[in-house]
Amino acid sequence: MSDSEKWDVVSYIWQSNSTPEALANGRELYAQNCAACHGENGAGDGVFADDLARAGEASMQTMNGSTEMSMQGPVDFTDSKRMSGAAPALLQGKILRGGMGTGMPMWGSIFKEEQIWDLIAYIYSFQFHYQ
Repeated sequence: MSDSEKWDVVSYIWQSNSTPEALANGRELYAQNCAACHGENGAGDGVFADDLARAGEASMQTMNGSTEMSMQGPVDFTDSKRMSGAAPALLQGKILRGGMGTGMPMWGSIFKEEQIWDLIAYIYSFQFHYQ
């Protein structure tokens, strides 16, 4: 099986475990809470992405640590290589606890569990392009 065919199988399995209602709810949550940083199309290029990059650069001017300690920019959900290592549980943890060192807030006390999983389903839609 080619890599493309494997991803088609993964996409089919993920989509079969998602409902149109869950994706619609995830799309709405994403637009309201995530798109400003991660971008409307999930490419990590939202309106606040440049501000986060500048904040990361400024933090390096006052720290003696390595570049890994600087604030990271928003994740690009369209990056296949990066998303292939992003298990649903990892995304859930990032949403619950926030993206430490990234400026991403902790959404665990704001979103209900079902909303988090709807959001995760929508985030994968950037990768799988399902309807």
